Amino acid sequence: MYVITPLRHMLRRIVLFLIAFTSVVLVAASPASAHNTLLSSDPADGGSLSAAPTQMTLVFDKSVPLDTLSIELIDAAGVRTTLTGSTHGAAGDTEVVTPFPALEPGEVNTRWRLVGPDGHPITGRVSFVVGPLTATGLGIWDAA
Repeated sequence: MYVITPLRHMLRRIVLFLIAFTSVVLVAASPASAHNTLLSSDPADGGSLSAAPTQMTLVFDKSVPLDTLSIELIDAAGVRTTLTGSTHGAAGDTEVVTPFPALEPGEVNTRWRLVGPDGHPITGRVSFVVGPLTATGLGIWDAA
């Protein structure tokens, strides 16, 4: 019976360790739910617009602290511009409205970055095309 008792103690310790380890892993995974998620954008990602927009609206599932937000625009000529003037929209602090400079026809890419409530940076992209779709320059066949 002496041999069984140490084995029971060891087995209990292993089980307790596994329970504690699993609990730590589950608790550590829960901050990911604090990440902010882009729900929608206007212009929409992958969209095609006949006229250049004057602004972009991003809608997130959580509050966006404007002091942690940065947005970069890459126009059809490949020129990079850091956008400024972002404000919260009519829907509140989950909506961000950012003015655009004048845009020429072609592919436009935006990259946004913000710091979430958990302190982790969150990034994303929104791309769209301004003007008619052509097979030249963009590699997209004319839709007209």
